[in-house]
Amino acid sequence: IITTIKIYYHYLGAWPWMVGLGYVGVNQNNRALQWNCGGTLVTNKHVLTAAHCVYNIRNAKLTTVRLGDLDLDPTVEDNARPLDVPVESIIIHEDYNENVLANDIALLKLKDSVTFDDLIQPICMPITSKIKNIDMSRSLPFVAGWGTTRPTDTYSAPPVTTLMEVQVPITKSDECAKAYSDESSAIIDDRVLCAGFPEGGKDSCRGDSGGPLMYPKGKQYYIMGIVS
Repeated sequence: IITTIKIYYHYLGAWPWMVGLGYVGVNQNNRALQWNCGGTLVTNKHVLTAAHCVYNIRNAKLTTVRLGDLDLDPTVEDNARPLDVPVESIIIHEDYNENVLANDIALLKLKDSVTFDDLIQPICMPITSKIKNIDMSRSLPFVAGWGTTRPTDTYSAPPVTTLMEVQVPITKSDECAKAYSDESSAIIDDRVLCAGFPEGGKDSCRGDSGGPLMYPKGKQYYIMGIVS
C-alpha cells in the first residue's frame, strides 16, 4: 500500500546501490536527461527496477542510469561523484501485465561494468532460503527515492532532487487485499509484498517506483521488494 509521502533526507553514501533512471524525450529538441523512477544495483552490470518504469513509455526513452549521487540538481554541491552509465538492454518479466500489480519487475543490463567504491556498491540479494523466508511482519524496512513529497492526488507535483528515505511496516496479505478490494485489476498473492502505514502520512510516492524495499540484517541490507 504505497500512497503518500516520505519525509527523511539521507546522507551521501547511505544507500550506495540506489540508482536514478534517466530518460530523454523522443520528439523533443531538448536532449537533457529527465530523472524518473529508481532502481537498485545488484551486480557491477545489472540494475533491478519496476517493469512499468521501462514498459511502453510514451514520448521518452530510458538511456542512462545514475549511480553514487545524492542530489540530482547539478548546481547543488553535495560532494557526490555521480556516475552515468548507458543502458545496453532491458529484460521485462515475461508475465508482466501493466493492468495488474504482479510481476512488475525488470532487469537492466548496463553497457559498461561499474567499479565499486564507497559511494557505489551492490545491495545483497535474498538468495538463501533463510533470508527469503524471513518473517518481516514486525519489521520496518526502508524505502528510498527521488519521488515527490506531495500527496498522490496532486499528480503534477514535481519530484524532489535530493534522495530521501522512509521506514514502512510490512502489511499482512489479507489486509493488503482488503485495501485493494476496489481495484478490480489488482492481484494480491504471494508475488506481491505490501508495505505502508494504514493511516498514510509516510510512504513512497510517485517517482519512487522501481526503487528497493530494503531489509536490514546485521550489517547488510537485502532487497526484499520493488516499489510498484
